[in-house]
Amino acid sequence: MAIRKPTAATPKTGPMYDAMAAALDQTMNQFTAGSIIKGTISGIKGNEVFVDIGYKSEGVVPANEFADATLIKAGDVIDVLLEQLESDSGMVVLSKSRADDKLRWDAVLAKYTEGGVVTGTIRSKVRGGLIVSVDGVDAFLPGSQVDVTPVHDPDPYLGTTCEFKVIKISNERRNIIVSRRELIEERMADKKRELLGTIEKGQQRHGRVKNITDFGAFVDLDGLDGLLHITDMSWGRIKHPSEMLKVGQELDVIILDVDMDRERVSLGLKQATPNPWDNIGGTFPVGSPCAARWSIWCLTARSSRSSPASKVWCTSPSSPGPSVWPAPLTCSTSAMRSTWWCSASTPPTRRSRWASARPKPIRGTRCRTATRSAAA
Repeated sequence: MAIRKPTAATPKTGPMYDAMAAALDQTMNQFTAGSIIKGTISGIKGNEVFVDIGYKSEGVVPANEFADATLIKAGDVIDVLLEQLESDSGMVVLSKSRADDKLRWDAVLAKYTEGGVVTGTIRSKVRGGLIVSVDGVDAFLPGSQVDVTPVHDPDPYLGTTCEFKVIKISNERRNIIVSRRELIEERMADKKRELLGTIEKGQQRHGRVKNITDFGAFVDLDGLDGLLHITDMSWGRIKHPSEMLKVGQELDVIILDVDMDRERVSLGLKQATPNPWDNIGGTFPVGSPCAARWSIWCLTARSSRSSPASKVWCTSPSSPGPSVWPAPLTCSTSAMRSTWWCSASTPPTRRSRWASARPKPIRGTRCRTATRSAAA
């Protein structure tokens, strides 16, 4: 009997073999720890959900990883993360919650970049800041980046939906840092540049009192702060800006000056009302008697008083007590002041010291005196 000589194995080639090999490699690469694969729910038993991923054995997912375990049923297709190919019990270990987290993170990375704008809801507060939910991914908002002004109580911000600027994205730590303050400052700077391009001297603008100081008040003109000096608040005299204004008050102001280089604006409040000194000569003609008013600040010359030693005092027509009836001598609208001649002396309740003065003694006559002091 003839013995056949062994022949070398013929390598298997061809399109069909190549397709089968590629499918086998793809299947083996798919079942690697940390990968996300699709599986079909094959059954539910107690707190365990069995998922068929096409491997030699089924996988198990805890039921508490589903948002609502009562809604799942056999045949549903879900995304799961492969944690371990085989456990001690011979089952494939799967996780749905980790798969959802990874899918959301990948979606955020594909959608947002550093420097971009995102919309999120402030969910809770932690040490040093707040937690913001951005498309299901938690981002960190530092306490110093909540607003342009320091925030001491973050509770009013909880549950609010705002826009934020992405400061940093760490793929390794899966961490996102956002800022609301930088976004507000950038938009305020844009408003400021736009307002500086349209604002002109003499315009009337609506604003809100932002801060009050001893020398004036700062008014927010919707993106640009202007200074309202105390001398430009009233035609009369006030000791402190708080006598007329309060923080948060809305008012209309006049643009007095605009410095484009320094980006400063000077505002006026009294300029929006008529100047009482424009018609002072017609209201109080020179030489005519008139009742003194608190709205006009006047200077009564001491030499024009009936009693040089007395004090001239005036009262409002609506208040009780005697009034002085002076007559204007000169009026200066440029200096906003006038000189008045007083036709009345001191109030009736007071007497001039000259009325009780005795006649001047004649030389050589005797008179009674009192010793006031003595010196050795």
